[in-house]
Amino acid sequence: MLSLDVRGGHIERGDDNRLVYTADAEAEVVQNKLLVPRGGYYSVLLEDGTTVHLNAESELVYPSAFSKDVRTVSLVGEAYFDVAHDAGRPFVVEVDGYSIEVLGTQFNVTAYADERICRSTLVEGSVRIIPDNGRNEEEIVLTPGEQVVHETGTDIFSVARVNTKVYTAWMDREFVFENTPLSEALRIVSRWYNFATTLRTPIWRNIRLPVRSARTEVWIICSGCCMKRICRSRSAMKTECCMSTDAKACRLFGIILNV
Repeated sequence: MLSLDVRGGHIERGDDNRLVYTADAEAEVVQNKLLVPRGGYYSVLLEDGTTVHLNAESELVYPSAFSKDVRTVSLVGEAYFDVAHDAGRPFVVEVDGYSIEVLGTQFNVTAYADERICRSTLVEGSVRIIPDNGRNEEEIVLTPGEQVVHETGTDIFSVARVNTKVYTAWMDREFVFENTPLSEALRIVSRWYNFATTLRTPIWRNIRLPVRSARTEVWIICSGCCMKRICRSRSAMKTECCMSTDAKACRLFGIILNV
């Protein structure tokens, strides 16, 4: 269930899980919190015109009104930011280990508390990565198509060019796995469908998936056979999975869920 802690303004709900926040000009500035549950997806329009798309199991903390000098929010989980341009007020996203500073741009941030690494992927514009250690010489500037990866709890950052679609497909209700470890793919899928998994066979953790699928298609597959029969034997699951119209995908998720 969506959790809202809103003060200093009010939230209106629109179509397609869209939230619009309006600040009360006379109210004291306070911190608001938006918590999206497992299996959920919401977008919120902030008072400066910035849109934040929040993936499942994500938490956004933002002020009821931004200051005159800077616009700062904090994130745990995953979100896509479409930042309204304001040359006089940088937009700053704080995650574990670093901050992302922009003026107006589009980028994706993955910073789940249970993940070993945080990723920031730039789609348009330019962003500056500022490590929490405060050393300016270590700041990183990204260009479109680049991604910075930070190992949580360390000062290790790396930059690489990536296929941004892999990291933004969730906004189109798709899963795109490009050489993705099975263990990571399981965490992504389980957040969306809100189920728990355990890989009891260590060798499976290193299996990598080149898969693209619409979330609704996977849901039909899983709800039709795999998820409802998670406790049955592997042979029974395979038999019923192969009856699916999308047998290949169904067998794949049958193997994933039969743990």
